[in-house]
Amino acid sequence: MEFALTFGSIGDIIALCHVVYRFGQAMKDATAICTEYQDLRTDLEGFVRILMQVVATYEQHDNSVFMNELGRVSRDVVNQCGDLILQEINRLEARYGDYIRAQGSQSKVKRAYKMLEMSLREKESFCNLQDKLRMNTERLSLLTALAAQRSARVDSATLRARIEEVHSLLDPLQQGQAKMLHLLKTHEATAQLQTSTLDDVKRQLNVQAQNCGTLLKYAQSSTAMLVELKDMMTDVSRNVIRLQFQASDAMFFEGPNPTRGLPVYSRIEDPRVP
Repeated sequence: MEFALTFGSIGDIIALCHVVYRFGQAMKDATAICTEYQDLRTDLEGFVRILMQVVATYEQHDNSVFMNELGRVSRDVVNQCGDLILQEINRLEARYGDYIRAQGSQSKVKRAYKMLEMSLREKESFCNLQDKLRMNTERLSLLTALAAQRSARVDSATLRARIEEVHSLLDPLQQGQAKMLHLLKTHEATAQLQTSTLDDVKRQLNVQAQNCGTLLKYAQSSTAMLVELKDMMTDVSRNVIRLQFQASDAMFFEGPNPTRGLPVYSRIEDPRVP
């Protein structure tokens, strides 16, 4: 059964991976008979992994001359590997037929005999295939690493451009925030000044309150003294009034003066004087 392979899309690489898997399955029984073929199966699995890396690397890459050239060289290497594997599969199927298929209808004895024959006769061809497969796998690994590095640089440049774009969009906002911060600082300074002024007023009010308290104490003391003085003046007034009344009563009730205003001694006559 003949196979054809053209590398030009992701589907072609997936088809090649399927072909490699089939070849590995065909080698499974031979590997069980001859352990020397285990390295070939390992190399086939490594080739499939590198093909998956190729798909992941070139699925979304920038359309540049460098990346296009890397893609062309990678396609050539994949085509070479695909041709080698397909030629080997077609040759084995032409020689051993259904014996290399897991779904073959032959008996287990005949199939085991054919697998033993294949392991002995195809040892040299398998070694050549293994050497070429390793060489091309290393080439693909190098090309994929270069492409990944280039893509990383492009991604970094794109990221930087986006960061600069974001910065350009954020600059007006940052300027507005700076103005707002300046206004807030101005308002804060004004508020602090007002707070300081209010503190001074509060201290002055406290001093005035203390002075008012002292004056109030003096006023209360003076009021008490005035009240006492008032009481004393009232008592004096009452005493004066009482004395006036007493003097008036004494003058009203006094008898006639027998001396008529003359000294008393002038009214007494000496009996010895004739």
